[in-house]
Amino acid sequence: MKGISWRRMQGLTESLLIKMLNEHGLDNVPQWTKKDDVRMQANAHWMALGKDRDGPVNPAKRPIDDPAAVTAEIVAKAKELGADLVGSCELTPIMITVDFDMPHSSVISLVVKEDYADVLKGSRAIEVETYDVCVRVAKISTALAAFIRDMGYPTWAHHNGASEIMAIPAMIQCGFGKLGRHGNLINPDLSANFRPSFVTTDIPLAYDTPIEFGV
Repeated sequence: MKGISWRRMQGLTESLLIKMLNEHGLDNVPQWTKKDDVRMQANAHWMALGKDRDGPVNPAKRPIDDPAAVTAEIVAKAKELGADLVGSCELTPIMITVDFDMPHSSVISLVVKEDYADVLKGSRAIEVETYDVCVRVAKISTALAAFIRDMGYPTWAHHNGASEIMAIPAMIQCGFGKLGRHGNLINPDLSANFRPSFVTTDIPLAYDTPIEFGV
């Protein structure tokens, strides 16, 4: 299935950023060249996880007679690994980066909440909590993908280190919430105070559905 959603690529190839740098006579973003151990360590963690997003698939494929039962097993595993929300849905082209040919049929969305008490402590605390949660949710999707491959089904992890999944359309269809005016997903319990990752797979699943709660 080929994707149809344009993805804004961050970095020095982004057209608006290039325009702003040229206007100010700069060849790089000053903040990017500033030493920041929190950001640099987090980036190193999830980029390293990118190589493990795929892996060997168990040739002894497990027969699935009850998709609801195996879905419950996968949800339980994801929560054991540390996910706060887990949902699944059928992949559609809008959930996939434009022109990328996705070989899988389903996506599992995972969320880890941020500690609101920590983010109230100031900008540095926000940075530490944000990057910590991003790394944790990347690790969860990586481990969950391996768990499903061990059942005999091709599966990829998607996170900051490597992803072809458009987060908001997938999370909406998985029943996590609705799109807010600020451009982020609003969940009825976690607000927008979380970080997601994803797993794409071909294992038969029982799908979730979108929710309505007044947004």
